[in-house]
Amino acid sequence: IGSVYYKMGDYKKALKYCVLSLKIKKKELGEEHPNMAALYNNIGYIYKNIGDYKKALEYCELSLKIMKKILGEEHPDTATYYNNIGSLYFNMGDYKNALKCCE
Repeated sequence: IGSVYYKMGDYKKALKYCVLSLKIKKKELGEEHPNMAALYNNIGYIYKNIGDYKKALEYCELSLKIMKKILGEEHPDTATYYNNIGSLYFNMGDYKNALKCCE
């Protein structure tokens, strides 16, 4: 449901349903699961679209932390999460940290 609202541009409702999903999935899957990382990342991108980059970074960094723990630093999927954070820094005008994430 959250993804549908996201695609429709209704970020407030998307956030509501993604946070609800997060609570359910965390209970069932635990914190260290790839689905949790993806959900944290999705919530981060909702915050990005709302314009709250601080919250966006918070959630995207949680997703990266999970992926690094599960797959390691060198895995291609982990690299995608680094890239997402780099993109956030880029959008914030913090080019130094954007480069760090994407190197």
